[in-house]
Amino acid sequence: MATADSQLSNDTTQNKKLGFGARLKEAREAAGLSGTALGTDLGETAGKHASRQTISDWESERHFPSVRQLYLLCLKLGKSADELLFGSKDPFGNARVVAAAKAVGQLDEQQRADLLALLMRPVPRVLHDPGSNRKPVKQ
Repeated sequence: MATADSQLSNDTTQNKKLGFGARLKEAREAAGLSGTALGTDLGETAGKHASRQTISDWESERHFPSVRQLYLLCLKLGKSADELLFGSKDPFGNARVVAAAKAVGQLDEQQRADLLALLMRPVPRVLHDPGSNRKPVKQ
């Protein structure tokens, strides 16, 4: 029997294999919305609606929503653009970078200055020929 973690992992892996259209349809159905209901207020201009056919075209990937429409889809479906476009909340692995930026943001001024000085120190290059029996030479 699969554990909840392995099921989540399988679902995430499966979702990454799906295209944008399939992920959009899956999210729409999970939200209990028809194509017409999803299209409400998703037209090219404010106050306009996207037709059921337009939603169908997006789901079959014959056409794609504009950036504005994608933003509104995300709000309406409670999904991030990364989830709809790539099938992952963090497709490029930026979570560690964001966490590090938050941590740096919590440092006081002196701690940030110390960290910057540490990061700016030159790193010695080591020259070494892997086929050689000689020890690496520092420059």
